[in-house]
Amino acid sequence: MDLLTDADYEEVANELGCESKALKAVGIKETKDQSFYTHLGDHVPKILFERHYF
Repeated sequence: MDLLTDADYEEVANELGCESKALKAVGIKETKDQSFYTHLGDHVPKILFERHYF
């Protein structure tokens, strides 16, 4: 799996109606600058579970 590119952020930002810099800022803050981790040799996205929703 490839890491997200600037074009990926731009595409999603356009869909959401926000700036790509805002998406990057949230990603950095919520994942402590590590959006992916390695699990059994695969590069997978980190998921932050909000305990109060489960």
